[in-house]
Amino acid sequence: MNGSVVEETTGYVYDVNNRVIETRYPDGSTTATEYDMAGNQAATVDALGRRTEYSYDAYGRLTETYHPDGTVEYKTYDGEGNLRTETDSLGRTTRYTYDGLNRVVRTDYP
Repeated sequence: MNGSVVEETTGYVYDVNNRVIETRYPDGSTTATEYDMAGNQAATVDALGRRTEYSYDAYGRLTETYHPDGTVEYKTYDGEGNLRTETDSLGRTTRYTYDGLNRVVRTDYP
């Protein structure tokens, strides 16, 4: 290191609703972000054009993530809105148990 300062800037482009729709990185690459009608992040497209899509339930909670390689991650929720299960792209499921105050009291890993 010669003591010189290297300035690198990450830039953002916003839509009319003030949501980030594009991120511009110092190396010149960009990532695009898309939103659904409810304002949830619906998809991201990375610098290589790989698209990741997101699905939500009626309450706006993330339920599925579709990766560019064809794998999917899932999340389920209980009636209180607590995250009950998370299943990763390899099919491994983590389960959460809550007490009467909606605090996690147990986590069961795959």
